[in-house]
Amino acid sequence: MTVGIVDHGHANIRSVDNMLRYLGERPVIAQTPSELKGCDKLILPGIGAFDAVRRRLAETGFDEAVSEFALGAKKPILGICVGMQVMMQGSAEGREPGFGWFAGTCTRFTAPAGETLRVPHMGWSTVAPARNTGLFATLPAPARYYFVHSYRLADGLPADVAGTADYGGSFVAALERDNLFAVQFHPEKSHRFGVALYRAFLAL
Repeated sequence: MTVGIVDHGHANIRSVDNMLRYLGERPVIAQTPSELKGCDKLILPGIGAFDAVRRRLAETGFDEAVSEFALGAKKPILGICVGMQVMMQGSAEGREPGFGWFAGTCTRFTAPAGETLRVPHMGWSTVAPARNTGLFATLPAPARYYFVHSYRLADGLPADVAGTADYGGSFVAALERDNLFAVQFHPEKSHRFGVALYRAFLAL
């Protein structure tokens, strides 16, 4: 099995690479779309602004290649942080459209009435599996993951929601449908819980 990591210039590639190597994989760090051709699974990480990631994917040609991988070949793909957000319809953070693989648009965190909320949401939060999913079926519970984000999906299609977390109210922490997987947190920074999640994805 060959795992690819999309290197579009707006992601912590080294952390993801180190985690996969810890698990015995030798991932392909794809800097061009052609390098995805021999991959069986794909990880789409992302940090920073939604539009910057979306435009970079288009400029490098990864747009079409990633879509073909996910929708054409129907191979497993995991979006992380902004990598999850670009799988959705869009984000209030920018103007560019998302891939639209999952319904919903990201909005900025807002504090409940009468409360204050520090943004970005940065730190550890418990993720509650929404159902018996491929990603979370074998993971320990309760599981805690490391988050760094200012925008989130407040809700999504119930059939696609794989996990939720709470920060000023419930939000979607993970999405899953068929070969499409996405998490808002950073499993590569989430110690044993992240190791377990990557193992689950590799075993699919």
